[in-house]
This record gives sequence, structure tokens and C-alpha cells, in this order.
Amino acid sequence: MSKVDLKDMAALLVVILAISLFIPPIFFIWQFGFGLFPKVEQWANLGSFFSGVYAPLIGIFTLIVLFIQVRLLKNQTEIQDLQAAESITNKRIATCKTEAELYIYKIEAYLKENEDLVNTLNNAIDIKCYHDLEVLITKTHSQLYASYMQLVFNLQKLRIEGEPLYKEASQSCVYCAIASLGIKNVDTLDLAMAFIQTEGLGLISDNK
Repeated sequence: MSKVDLKDMAALLVVILAISLFIPPIFFIWQFGFGLFPKVEQWANLGSFFSGVYAPLIGIFTLIVLFIQVRLLKNQTEIQDLQAAESITNKRIATCKTEAELYIYKIEAYLKENEDLVNTLNNAIDIKCYHDLEVLITKTHSQLYASYMQLVFNLQKLRIEGEPLYKEASQSCVYCAIASLGIKNVDTLDLAMAFIQTEGLGLISDNK
């Protein structure tokens, strides 16, 4: 039951309670008339009548009001829990995106300092010199290798099935990599790294 439904129910109960409070006096006056009683016993009977009628009504409405309050509190707690979970998710996504973009810029700067590296990697891939490729990446250009693996690590943290926010952030990082590095450079790095990894091909390209 939503918060709006509970508020509508509460308003309806107030109306019903008001009507219920007016009905007993109307029936009493219609049956016994209106006036001041001359005897104390008659006043005692009047008090017994109204207490017997109103006590159950007020008790029932009190229980209903308590039920509505509990449901409202539960709904409010659920909303707060959802907001807290969403806040945590947004913080995690922001952290992963920031770190991924940082390593993208590091890779971009490294490739600018080593302009012939991509061509060298392509040549090693073409002639299938996988051992030389591994030495070239992990030893000679270990800084590039470390940045690439950190980028992949953050992308993998964003690849959560059924989570649109994570998927959107992951795609955003990939587009940033393509825009900064160029599609050909991304594919070359992706393929070169895949040859020396056991996880399989396309660690970055899988996100595209």
C-alpha cells in the first residue's frame, strides 16, 4: 500500500469517525427525546449508553490509526533504505569512473610519449611473436601494462548484469577511451593485452 493510499484511507476514516460520533446521539434523541433528566439514574443510564457505544468505536479507530502509522513508518523506512542504497551505488560508480578515466589519460599520455609503440605492437601481432609481445608489454612498457590492467579492472567492476546505472557508466568509460585513444589504438591494445592474458579476448572491446 502506497503512502498516498494510506493518506486517502486516513482521510476516509476521519470522515467515518465523525459520522459515527453523530449517529448515536441522533438515534438517542429520536428514541427518547431531548431534554434534561430529573433523576440521577437517568443520567447514569445516559452515560452508560454513550460509553458502551463510543468505547468500542474509539478502540477500533485507534487500532486502525496505529496500523496506518506503522505502515507509513514502514514505507518511509523503505524509501530511506532505497535512497541510501542508491547513494552508495552512485558513489561506487563515480569512484570507478574517475579511476577509469584517470588511467585512460595515463595511457593516452604514454602513447604520445611513445608514438611508434602501437605500430610495434601491430607488427608483433601480425608476425605472431607472442613471446616478444609479452616482453614488450610487461617488461619494456610495464607502465602502460599497469595502467591498462587498472582500466580493465575498473571496467569489470562496472559490468554488473541487470544494473542500468553500472552499464551506462561502463559504456561512458569505453566511449571516453575511444575518444581519447582512438578506436584503432584501443583495438590494438586490447588485442595485444589479450594475447598475454588468460581471461580471454576483448577485455575493453567487450564493453563497446
